[in-house]
Amino acid sequence: MEFKEKLIIVRKHKCLMQKEISNILEIKQQQYSKYERGINIMSVTILQKICFNLKVSSEYLLGFYSKIKEIKVTKYNGYYNERIKEIREYRYQYQTNLAKICECINISPDYILGFIDEMKPLDKNKRD
Repeated sequence: MEFKEKLIIVRKHKCLMQKEISNILEIKQQQYSKYERGINIMSVTILQKICFNLKVSSEYLLGFYSKIKEIKVTKYNGYYNERIKEIREYRYQYQTNLAKICECINISPDYILGFIDEMKPLDKNKRD
């Protein structure tokens, strides 16, 4: 299942309309609609906001899990900005996306996005 399909599933699972989620994310509804249609690529910052506000794991959205994996997070930890900066540099240097980076270095995107404090490897057996 593709990222765009998982976005729709999560939004509907939380009983939200596109307008409601775009308000939560502080973006225009048209921009969010383009994410769900696969027209625009979502920034790491928007991905983090979706995961945080909808309490869903980035591991699910990025395709590392086939079933919705919820997270219990009340705030971002202090290392978030440093991790995101490193990942952005890596993305530009190697022209790749967050999911591929996490897979290459075997680390949970939830750690990179600041949702968990302890570095955790991916469970590759649960990959779609």
